[in-house]
Formats: sequence, C-alpha cells, structure tokens
Amino acid sequence: MRRQFTFTLMALIACALVGCSSVGNYVEPDRARSISRARTGQDVIRALGPPSVTAPAGNGKTMWMYMGQQKAPSLDSFIPIVGAITGRENQVCSQLTLLVDDKTNAVSEMKYKTAKDSDWKYNTDESCR
Repeated sequence: MRRQFTFTLMALIACALVGCSSVGNYVEPDRARSISRARTGQDVIRALGPPSVTAPAGNGKTMWMYMGQQKAPSLDSFIPIVGAITGRENQVCSQLTLLVDDKTNAVSEMKYKTAKDSDWKYNTDESCR
C-alpha cells in the first residue's frame, strides 16, 4: 500500500513539473530587483541574456525590453472531468524596460511590471499581450 502511494505521489509531481513552461524572456521579480543594481547594459546582458526587443528611444539612448510569460496548469485541471472542462492555466507575464546610453552603455532608467492572469483567454486588460 505504501509503495502504491509513493508511486502515485511521484507521478503527480512529475505531471505538475512537466506542465510548467516559459515563453520569451520571462523575468522573475527577484531577478528584476537584482538587475536594478546593474550599472551597464553589459551587466544586464550577463544576467538575463540579450533583450527581446531593442528600439531607438531618442536622445542617444536605446530602449531594451525583456518580455515573457510563465505558464502552469491550475490545480483543477488535474481533477478528472473537471480539468477537461475548465482547462485553465495560471499565467504570469513580465516586462522589463531599460534605457541604455548609446555612448557609455550606462543604464539610465528601468521599469518592471508583472501581471497575473488565471485565465489567459479572457484577459481583458491587455496586461499580458
């Protein structure tokens, strides 16, 4: 009996881990706080890799954006029949925007925002798009 319980528990944990995924350059809040101490664009690239998007921002600066989503199935999706009906996901989106000086490579401004959305299909505030 104990062996069957252990096997079932391990199978549930494996299913939960397999269901998680990240898309794009998702930045966790803790990593965003640590990046706030970055002085140069090179420091940021070392910590996060290349940005998702870069664009001229004017005044000799370039805007770097790291955008991503992290998805995981909600707990009710593991309940037989209920999961087939709801099929919901828990999603968290992040957007980290930096202004980097073109000449000195210094980071002059940083903005971070994150949004939680328990049902992506009905995201009405455009927070994760």
